Amino acid sequence: MHRDLPCFQCRRPPALQPSLLEHASALGQPELVKARKDFERHIDAISTGFANHGFQIRGMVNQLHATEEERVLEAMHSMFERCRFSAVAMAVSAIEFCLLNFMKRLTPDASELDRLPLGRLIEECLDEQKPYAAKLPDRFA
Repeated sequence: MHRDLPCFQCRRPPALQPSLLEHASALGQPELVKARKDFERHIDAISTGFANHGFQIRGMVNQLHATEEERVLEAMHSMFERCRFSAVAMAVSAIEFCLLNFMKRLTPDASELDRLPLGRLIEECLDEQKPYAAKLPDRFA
């Protein structure tokens, strides 16, 4: 029987859940992560837990462009530092870069895309009259 992990929004065996929650919550408590080796131990435990149960973190990260990866990592760092607005801004920035990159691959001469805010990029991308909607990858849907 599988259950959803509330902190990771994925399906895992119940036996794994307490360990993941313990390590994830420890990362959010600075008094429990005083040294780099403590941080690495918690990250390794989470990563190993997912890797051993079919959730390939590395595979997901490898799909990111270097700029996206940098922005996602900065968003995660901001969350650890409890800078939630910064975390949201960096995560949105990663999404915007990904979407803009996708659109530019389909229409390389569309320089006007660089000047559009994220909301307009999304509208353009979903517009059935434009070349983007039909070629939108499943991961964006």
